[in-house]
Amino acid sequence: LVQKSAQQRIPIGEAEVRAVFGKGSKLVAGCMVTEGSLREDCFVVVGLPASLASDIVMRGKKTAYEGTLTSLRRVKESVKEIDQGNECGVGCKDFIGWEEGDKIQAFELVSKRRTLEDIVAGPQQQMAAVQ
Repeated sequence: LVQKSAQQRIPIGEAEVRAVFGKGSKLVAGCMVTEGSLREDCFVVVGLPASLASDIVMRGKKTAYEGTLTSLRRVKESVKEIDQGNECGVGCKDFIGWEEGDKIQAFELVSKRRTLEDIVAGPQQQMAAVQ
């Protein structure tokens, strides 16, 4: 089967978890946006900073979470976007494993239509990497 499109991750921002609030399934990460911005409904990867991990953001040896940012608040107000240098509270519907010091990388997911050249180049690039 040939995949007709692929999702590309476009980096839009980074944040650091400074505190964790709430109880049980209602945990919220109190963050400082350190680069770019965070947007409600953006794709996020949670873990250590990329400079301390290999290739992908990780906590220890694995990514703590990859998914959608479902809640973004400034003080108690729900907002669509928070820019660099501002504090915010974030939540993800299916993740409550926040820890102080976690790094959040935010991405915009863009569907990229694959061309015949992309499909042919894929196996060739993989073979070149092995050699």
